[in-house]
Amino acid sequence: MNVTEKIFAVHDIDGKGYVKSGETIRVSIDWIMASEASWAGMEKTYDELGEPGIFRNDRFWLAGDHVVDPRVNANPTIKKLIESSEMARKLFRHYSVSMGQSKVAA
Repeated sequence: MNVTEKIFAVHDIDGKGYVKSGETIRVSIDWIMASEASWAGMEKTYDELGEPGIFRNDRFWLAGDHVVDPRVNANPTIKKLIESSEMARKLFRHYSVSMGQSKVAA
C-alpha cells in the first residue's frame, strides 16, 4: 500500500487493515476543515441528513475568510455564503452531538 492507502486503512471503520485503489470505504475522521465556500456544499448534505448536529465541535474548523471582503460583501452570493458560515459557527460552537444526544459544549 502507498502512504495514502495506509492512512485510510488506519481510519477504515471496518478495520480490515488494508484498502485497495478504487475501493469505497467508510472512515473515522480526526478533523473537518472547511471554508465558507466548501461549507455551502456541505450544508446541503447536512440539511438533507436532518441537521444532525456535530459529533465533536472541537474537531470542526470553519474558516470563513475566503470571500469576506468589504468591497464585495453586498453581493447576494457572497452575502449568503457569509450568513451560512456564520450560522454554522454559532450552531456548532454551542452544541455537539455525543451518543445521539445534544449537549451544550464547554
